[in-house]
Formats: sequence, C-alpha cells, structure tokens
Amino acid sequence: MLPSCFQIYNQMQSEASGRAMVENLKSLLELAIEFEKDTILFYQMLRSFIDDRGVLNGLDNIVEEESRHVDELSLSLVSTRR
Repeated sequence: MLPSCFQIYNQMQSEASGRAMVENLKSLLELAIEFEKDTILFYQMLRSFIDDRGVLNGLDNIVEEESRHVDELSLSLVSTRR
C-alpha cells in the first residue's frame, strides 16, 4: 500500500529541501503520477527484450500495480481541487 500522500507531503514540508522542491500537495501528486507513468513505460519497454512467459506475467503484474498507483494518486489529485 502506498504511504499517505498527506504523510509524504507533511514530511517533505518539514524539510527545507522538500519545501524548495515541492511547493504544495498538488505539485507533489502531479510529480508522483508522472513517476508512476514513467515506471509503467520502463516495464513495458522491458517486455520487448524478454521471451520467458513467467517473467512477462510478472512484468504485467507490476504494470497493473503501477497503474493502480496512478489511479489512486489521480483520485487524490482530484480531491485536492475541490
């Protein structure tokens, strides 16, 4: 399970470097979503180099999990806009 975005945000806000990098919760969520999408692209790219069905199934499972992370983070992002 993902740590609470609010926990991450609060931790980063308490650190000087975190404040400089992340201005608000919205930007943190947007950054996290982009990271998850990049991760999905990475695992999808790996598929083209692998023939083993078991490994391919494992990669598919990882991509599904990362996609769920995108969905969860996107829902959190929508809730910050209310």
